[in-house]
Amino acid sequence: KLLSQEANLVGVFPSGSVAAFAYMARALVPADAEQCLVSEASSTDFDQEAPSSISGSVPLQGFARRTALAVGVCALCVGLVAFVASSGSSFSGFHKHEAPTAAVVSLEGEGSCEEQCESDFWESLESQGEGTVCGDQPVSGTPWLGTKGQCLSQCDMESDCHGIQWVEGTDSSLNQCNLLFEPVCTVSPQPAVGELESSPPLKYECFKMCEGTTPELPSPEVCDFKVEFTAKLDCETDEAASLIDLGGTVADEDACQTACQEHDDCDGYTYTPTNGKCIGVHGPMGPPATSDNYFPLLRPLPGVQLGACNLQFPEDDTLLNSDAECGTKPSPYLAGQETKFISCRNPPWGKCMLYGDPHVTTFDRPVPQKKCPTTPKNRGSGMVHVYPEGTYHLVQMPPSDGSTLDVQGLFGYNSDQQTHSSTMGIAVTGSKLGGSRLSVEFEDSIDDRTSTGYTGDGLLHVYYNGNKAMHLQMKPKEDVDWTADDLRVQGKLIWVKHNMREVLSADGDPSAQETGAKALYAFKLFGDEGTEFMRVFVQRMNKVTIDVVLTMVKDYDVEQEGICGNFNGEMPDDTMDDADKVSYLVPAGSQFWNNPQPDRRRLGITNSAAEHRRLSDALSDGELEAAKGECYDGGVGESLVEGCAIDVALLGTSDEVSDTIEQYKFFTSLADHS
Repeated sequence: KLLSQEANLVGVFPSGSVAAFAYMARALVPADAEQCLVSEASSTDFDQEAPSSISGSVPLQGFARRTALAVGVCALCVGLVAFVASSGSSFSGFHKHEAPTAAVVSLEGEGSCEEQCESDFWESLESQGEGTVCGDQPVSGTPWLGTKGQCLSQCDMESDCHGIQWVEGTDSSLNQCNLLFEPVCTVSPQPAVGELESSPPLKYECFKMCEGTTPELPSPEVCDFKVEFTAKLDCETDEAASLIDLGGTVADEDACQTACQEHDDCDGYTYTPTNGKCIGVHGPMGPPATSDNYFPLLRPLPGVQLGACNLQFPEDDTLLNSDAECGTKPSPYLAGQETKFISCRNPPWGKCMLYGDPHVTTFDRPVPQKKCPTTPKNRGSGMVHVYPEGTYHLVQMPPSDGSTLDVQGLFGYNSDQQTHSSTMGIAVTGSKLGGSRLSVEFEDSIDDRTSTGYTGDGLLHVYYNGNKAMHLQMKPKEDVDWTADDLRVQGKLIWVKHNMREVLSADGDPSAQETGAKALYAFKLFGDEGTEFMRVFVQRMNKVTIDVVLTMVKDYDVEQEGICGNFNGEMPDDTMDDADKVSYLVPAGSQFWNNPQPDRRRLGITNSAAEHRRLSDALSDGELEAAKGECYDGGVGESLVEGCAIDVALLGTSDEVSDTIEQYKFFTSLADHS
């Protein structure tokens, strides 16, 4: 009876409750008549499709049957409590993840292979190598939010578990842990990507406890472990990572690295030299245990999120901020925490934010304005500001041409901010994206949206390879899902009641006040092998401006530059004077906006005669030299004088010359102040 009702439970109760009903049913139905269907209603943050059901017979006998019944009853109670609790949450876009649930499957048609499974082979699980399938065909189950090690432990706790079909997705939300309750007689190579009909492709690995026959596979490469990346951050926080116990304290950092290397799920380690504390880190899985207010679209993540790590305490305690708000010096004083990532494991992810006019938190400065335990000045941090309008390289990889990855940001003035620009568009291209182009930009031009009497809706749309892919409409406010034809981008439009800038605030304070519903675009970007390398979040703040969050995986092989910084783990070298920012301006011919954008000078030219002269390129060297002298005399700094001279020369004898020089002088003072 429970089995007959199970299909009706999916979507009504949480997935754990559905699994509990199935588990109880297996304990109650006679073994020789048992044919069970285990279904789990589960979704990822981006609604990646995953098989929702699998079938097969799983025998339970004697004590195992009684244990299953007890476990099922307990799990059902927990599921009902979770269902009641989840019913009270109505905030779209911010939710809790369910606990990991392993799928229970069998290999139909395998039959008995007792002659191949001597008792000596039932003691421990053995990997058959990456790219292996238990049986003849891949088995599919439900998403698993735990690690591979936790999946293996799940099988160890089941007395009749004979193997595991581990399935690893391009991000951890697609992983599957499939427990096998019949002997694994054969192991097959994973079918080609096209035969699996999964996108992005999945990686299979069979673990089994019986000898069977194993296909010939290439010998696994032995990793030459080394530290690939060092972040002067304390990532021992479940906001940033899933933490791995490596034994507590160790003799030295070498011992900490060795402990991490010996743990398959360990991507890196946080080491504290003052007491030898060693903690392994892995990409964050479900919601952080210590916070109910978080941004779920950033989790789960394949690698550690550096943007959520804590600042280290300095080994030189004289650098501590002595202000009362930072409290007293901790005792014992633990300092010098660093998080290091090793080769052959998942690299970390960094986070760059653009908001306001625009303020920029770079990949290496996740909390640039946080005052404790050190001040921004003492640790060489601080926020980057980009006031002049234009299109800038946010990420340029490599720095010479951005051919691997080019992320561009469009900054423009508006009626409320006529000398400080705001973010108005974001675009991504490069070989990492297969040469495709993704952009999020307003339908109407900057001139239209910032003009007096503008009556448009300020619609923000998504374009892919020049075609409109996602269309924003203000009424009704509906969520929208989209996948690019080349499968390199998954997109989602949702309506949220919090400002992204507050939930992910630069000072590290996650508190946020609810606002009216705002449109938020979220994207996952995939490379050639179906591996995710970037997520982009774009929130429409009003008819004119947007806020942007970029989070991307660290590429150890290719250097990068741009307004978002060089992502090398060092905070101080992200300092940019105005000349540095000018170097990241994108020439008009290299921009790829779909809607025409004005090609103005950095401080804007509104004089129509001057604009005509600029377009005709009618300036002589003599005019430029004379204008440069006027700019110097007016107090304009060296880094800005070239731009000032062009604008002044264009204006000629116009009354706007003095105002223009004053603007450049104003920006000179800002550059000197920074």
